[in-house]
Amino acid sequence: MLIVLTLLSLPVCCCRSGPPEKGQVTMLVGWVISTCSLVWQATGIGFHEHFNHNDIFHTIFIVGLAVTYAGLAPQVTLTAAPSQKAHLR
Repeated sequence: MLIVLTLLSLPVCCCRSGPPEKGQVTMLVGWVISTCSLVWQATGIGFHEHFNHNDIFHTIFIVGLAVTYAGLAPQVTLTAAPSQKAHLR
């Protein structure tokens, strides 16, 4: 399922007539980081009994979500800006 979602998200970023925007690439990198966190959890490798594979998974996943947000936020604010300007007039 994750492979299918990743393959479906690649054309949004990489298979376009023009170069992708910086935010689109950043969002894709965040998605890849989140997917890698799932792989880490499946390995079962932990550093300590109080910082096990599940804790490491959540830490990496939060980083992936933050990177995804960093790529998504400029796109959302750019598309919302024209409607807000019209509303203010």
